[in-house]
Amino acid sequence: MARDLYHEAAKNALINDGWIITHDPLRIAVGRRQAYIDLGAKDLVEAERDGRTIAVEIKSFLNPSLLDDLYHAIGQYSVYNLALDEREPDTMLYLALPSTAWKIIEEDQISDFFERLGVRVIVFDPVTKLLVKWIN
Repeated sequence: MARDLYHEAAKNALINDGWIITHDPLRIAVGRRQAYIDLGAKDLVEAERDGRTIAVEIKSFLNPSLLDDLYHAIGQYSVYNLALDEREPDTMLYLALPSTAWKIIEEDQISDFFERLGVRVIVFDPVTKLLVKWIN
């Protein structure tokens, strides 16, 4: 299984934000097949209260066609989200994108597509390995 270029940067950004990585990768059944979401994590602070858990699919958006990356990311997110709703309904799925990709998405005026489609996004800085923005 090939890892995304920014896998470690996103993982470290979550750790730096206080998350415990519980799965790397998180295996989930999609029908009779197995899929692998990049990361599973538990919030250190929230763990004492309600045990908030997330799954994170990391995407680089490095292809020459932004739309091809968008189609792939949202399609994969949708399938994984349906599988999580069925198998692990307490786990929230997020799409993690580097801040460089998010800047292009905003400049191309398509950032609202994520909200309109119900896609939760984490934006991280791949250099500082810090979370920049949560979009619910």
